[in-house]
Amino acid sequence: MTKLKVGLIGIGSIALNHLEGLSKVEQAQIFALSSRTVTALEAAAERFGAERIFQDYRELLQDDEVEAVWVCTPNRLHYPMAMEVLEAGKHLFLEKPMADTLDECRQIHRTAEAKGLSVSLCYLSRYMPTCRAARQAIDDGRIGRPLMFVGRRMWRRDEFPGWWRDEKHLAIPHFASHSIDLGIWYLGTRGAEVFAMAASKKPQFPGESEYILTTRMENDTMMNFEFSMTSRHTQFDHILIGEEGTLTTLPNTVMLNGETIFEVDDDTLYSQGFYEEAREFVAAVNEARPSLTSSEEALKSMEIVEAALRSAETGSSVSI
Repeated sequence: MTKLKVGLIGIGSIALNHLEGLSKVEQAQIFALSSRTVTALEAAAERFGAERIFQDYRELLQDDEVEAVWVCTPNRLHYPMAMEVLEAGKHLFLEKPMADTLDECRQIHRTAEAKGLSVSLCYLSRYMPTCRAARQAIDDGRIGRPLMFVGRRMWRRDEFPGWWRDEKHLAIPHFASHSIDLGIWYLGTRGAEVFAMAASKKPQFPGESEYILTTRMENDTMMNFEFSMTSRHTQFDHILIGEEGTLTTLPNTVMLNGETIFEVDDDTLYSQGFYEEAREFVAAVNEARPSLTSSEEALKSMEIVEAALRSAETGSSVSI
């Protein structure tokens, strides 16, 4: 069996999660890694059996044997590195957000289309076992027509990775994008109008640390999300209200009208998600088809993200 030879740029904690998932995909080979941090690079290469390592990611891109590249770098580097990957003729798996602006996202998508290359985004929620179980319940008609999607992510964070301090925005494009993408997938439509409020309550953190984001969708369904890094109580849930029932998704549990219909072990929750998204991307490349979280799908969430940032800045709703 011929395996897809994969390179990965960036060896931070999120990259190790991706490598762990990718290592379980039989149709892929972790072939090359790149990082400026030599000790982390060598340790990851030994752990995952990479044949080649590079401190300069451009040398990885020049390697003719590398067929697809995972980009797991700070957000501000996503767009320039994504374009370099595509210009080198490699398929692209890109951490979210896709880019800083919607226009840059469109350039990534159009470039990939023109070159016949696959692009997939790390919208991990679509691959999580709980979210997949909820989607199956929707497809089975257990809640009727979906009407409204509500999400809350409340936690406390006072220390941040160094690269976070260099991001102009983080909470909406980085954290909200997961819930936004999930809502788009559940509701089966794209955003039409967005109103958002955001604030920074963390002096050491330049981006928004709290937000409220409301979206009217094209089919007149609605989404509403609340986020805080200041909460003393951790709350992470999604609620999907339909004409005939309500689904509640907690990190490891799905409930229908308050009754549990699906549970998964916490220890395998995220590892399953990273494996499933890697497997889907490799299959999409091999089958020459868009992945479940393709660049075309990602544009839908980035439309809402950009509108939310504009709305929070102006204090007015923004039409997409």
